[in-house]
Amino acid sequence: MKRKTIDDFKRPLFFEDFAELKPFHTKWVTVSPETVMQFAFLTGDENKLHVSDEFAKTTILGKRVAHGRLVVDLLFGILHEMRFWNGSLEALLGVRERFFAPVCLGGMIRYWISIKAIRVSAKYSHAGVVTFRYFVEKNNEGTVSNTNVSSGEFEVLVRRRQCSAEEPRQS
Repeated sequence: MKRKTIDDFKRPLFFEDFAELKPFHTKWVTVSPETVMQFAFLTGDENKLHVSDEFAKTTILGKRVAHGRLVVDLLFGILHEMRFWNGSLEALLGVRERFFAPVCLGGMIRYWISIKAIRVSAKYSHAGVVTFRYFVEKNNEGTVSNTNVSSGEFEVLVRRRQCSAEEPRQS
């Protein structure tokens, strides 16, 4: 089976498409101070490390950094923007992550994504389970190298192609 790039697929992607998908990376995104403040407000995680320049200056990092979960959660917004599974995603089943380096405000990050496993759902005949591996890298300004920020896996339930949004679910 010939594997395809993300650009070879019509969107949204369905369960059957993931067996053919080559690993890919997203565009670079900037983690802005505004995004960090919005995340802090929405989650209630207003730790001074994320929201106070004065406090952050006294830490080992010396400046404010993004929430680790924000860095991971931005991936789902980017996938939505790409129309990756708009209309085919049924559920997020789990996320596991590890953090290796901070992302400072104004930092640029991108995501590398690959398929770890796919299987037909035993519970829902209209869908399958896809496990993704990802890692996040940040751009190190002024250097030719990037730094691995975090990595992990997430698992989703995705509709099979023959089960469009208009058709009744078959279980």
